[in-house]
Amino acid sequence: MPDAIPVQALEDNETAFHVLHRSEQTPTELALLLTSPEKEVCFWNCAININAAHATALLQQTVESFYAERGIAPCFKVTPLTAPADLEGRLQAAGYRLAGTRSTMLLTGPLLDPSPSQSPEISIQVARSEDDIRVFTRTQIAGFDAPADFEPWFLETNRRNVSRPDHRYYIARINGEPVGVTLLLTSPPGVAGIYAVATLESMRGRGVATALMAQAVQDAHQAGHRLVSLMTDTGEYPEQFYEKLGFVTVYHSRFYTP
Repeated sequence: MPDAIPVQALEDNETAFHVLHRSEQTPTELALLLTSPEKEVCFWNCAININAAHATALLQQTVESFYAERGIAPCFKVTPLTAPADLEGRLQAAGYRLAGTRSTMLLTGPLLDPSPSQSPEISIQVARSEDDIRVFTRTQIAGFDAPADFEPWFLETNRRNVSRPDHRYYIARINGEPVGVTLLLTSPPGVAGIYAVATLESMRGRGVATALMAQAVQDAHQAGHRLVSLMTDTGEYPEQFYEKLGFVTVYHSRFYTP
């Protein structure tokens, strides 16, 4: 574990992911990002993107107005960087409830392997072509068990980002058939974030996710990114799985809704 947890760099990596993978953005100084075709919106409250000189009441009002204009309920994300510092207390006093907690996890050394019996036939491919990104997207949709009408939205954002030098899309195959995917994002320099880890339900338990993570971590380290991070729901199975791989939870983000 580093002497000081680089919370800002980890949040910057996640913010970069949401900026690049969401279909609507407001000005970055408010870091308000549309997060899905269902028009679920999250307020990514990072100190670097918030003018801390704003009174908390004005900040809350500004965010709530953004949501109201779209006819949806607001959601505030609170992290160790949240500013103003009294925002969380003000939200609670205003009747907001804790809707969920997510764990930001960090790997500072080699990836551990809890699956020595993983299928030897797993191969990992980096998606580069139009056909590759279509396969990645279809596998992503199936692995997340997402509605089929999400596919055009996922495909559009994957097409937009696949050629970026800070993105690497991975497809796992067994006997040539796609069975899982993940994405590595290497912005800002020094920190790499793993996103979109998905395995087809029928192929789970065969080491697919471990093989994908191992390739992503290896590539991140070889590119000079000492720290590898990810974010997952607190207390759920994926968090336990990532702990077995050597990831450690370094802080939590709390999400508040009315």
